[in-house]
Amino acid sequence: MMFIALVLCLGVALAERCVVPGALTLRPPAGMYHTNRQAVAQYLMRTNNVPIDDTLLYFQGAASQARTPHITTESLFRQESNFLYMCQYQFPFSVGVISAECVVEMARVGNEVRAKSHLFVQKPSEHYAIWEGEPYTLEELRERYQVDEVYWREDMEETIAGMGKTHVLTLPNVDLDLSEARRPLRAMRRDQEQLLPGLQAGRVVKNSGELTLLRMASKVSALGGHQAAMLAGGNGGYSWEFQASTHFQAVTGACRQSRQAYLTIAPAGARTSILHYNDNLMEIVPEENDMILLDGGSEGEGGYGTDITRTWPVSGRFSKKQRAIYEAVLYAQDAAIAGLMSGASWRQIAGNSTWALLHKMKEIGLVHGSMEDLLRSGVSGTFMPHGLGHHVGIDVHDGGSREPLLEGMVLTVEPGLYFINAVIERDLKDPNKAPYLNEAVINEYRAVGNSMGGVRIEDVMEITANGWDMLSSDAPRTVRDIEEFIASGVFHYDRKAHEARCEAVLEELSAAYPEFAFPRAAVLGMLELPPQ
Repeated sequence: MMFIALVLCLGVALAERCVVPGALTLRPPAGMYHTNRQAVAQYLMRTNNVPIDDTLLYFQGAASQARTPHITTESLFRQESNFLYMCQYQFPFSVGVISAECVVEMARVGNEVRAKSHLFVQKPSEHYAIWEGEPYTLEELRERYQVDEVYWREDMEETIAGMGKTHVLTLPNVDLDLSEARRPLRAMRRDQEQLLPGLQAGRVVKNSGELTLLRMASKVSALGGHQAAMLAGGNGGYSWEFQASTHFQAVTGACRQSRQAYLTIAPAGARTSILHYNDNLMEIVPEENDMILLDGGSEGEGGYGTDITRTWPVSGRFSKKQRAIYEAVLYAQDAAIAGLMSGASWRQIAGNSTWALLHKMKEIGLVHGSMEDLLRSGVSGTFMPHGLGHHVGIDVHDGGSREPLLEGMVLTVEPGLYFINAVIERDLKDPNKAPYLNEAVINEYRAVGNSMGGVRIEDVMEITANGWDMLSSDAPRTVRDIEEFIASGVFHYDRKAHEARCEAVLEELSAAYPEFAFPRAAVLGMLELPPQ
């Protein structure tokens, strides 16, 4: 308990790292949810498959869950993401009861479409104020949650019937038979296929309000959480993995982020090869100069979060072998970042990153053979058995296409290099991959005490018209920056130097492989790219 109290105190002190004064209470910008609703409605109008003036969009909120059946201790409530995107309302009501329902009414106005939102919430009982506090009025709810109209749920049947619509769009998993209040919806012609593509199209490109919230979450997590954890964990400061995860969570909480966007991943030593390791309970061994991998991202009001990973040695200084693996991953990340811009192909970018990683793996001696053979064999998947990245938004793994990249998309770029014994042993027996694996060198890295499990570097990138913006740039990333930051506590991201490194990576690869005119789309046919 004493350790946790110290971390909380330190977290409050380090909250000043998070953002400029006065911005800690940032709430969703005015009009953001109206813009979200308009984006979905506009998509549906463009498809010409939906009778806009005669259709409602219906969204069902999540229900609060009990940790144990028949016991009223509730689990932490998180609103259903599509509901959150359209209607924002986040209050649970009571265990097993749907928190709210939302209907969006559409109408054509010339070549545009107007989307009007109607939120239906449970009317508080006389006991509500005792346990939950004074309830909001309907007008207060309307203003807070940026919806057009708010009603008690008991008025839902009459209100929807009065709209006079004959079509309703829902998500596939929605049950309209749960209550009599939905009787008018059950009488309509129901479509369960059109709404999800519309939501994905709207959510994949972020508007200015969403970008503001994503930048805030990334800044808090990078400048507050990751910097604080790296400072405390350098120079042998951690003895247990939970110290890293708790430190990160305490500082981002002190910076008024409402929750974590996902379970914090904080392995050390050989466990850094476990992609989604959540135990965070094992000992860190300073004598072995264990590497710590911290994959953590906070989530602010409105549900928009982030996803950032850093890996560093517990001593604050990289060994020769640690540096070699780390810089190979950094090289692969810079090769990917170099190609980010609106209109670019994500598959091409993933191919560039794979090529760069294999190039460095050849230099280290982990693999051998021609680049063409290595690409065709899929041997890169032995060391990086996951995709290059994913969308980030209301869900930390947001859905939707990445082809092509569009201005306003926010994605992670997260190459890694891992020594996963089960995968290595499997591929050493694979006749398509074994000829290209250098078992002796691989075993040298597997034998570096407990310190060489794996390295992942993950950053959150906004796609802009002419390139990219790294939202997580406040977390030190290069070997030099990490070592100097742990020693001094001072770090400043140099965008121009980063751009120069990215260009240098492409120039080096183009010079090393002129026969392929790097980067070249045709080579992608050789790649066995892991699932994204």
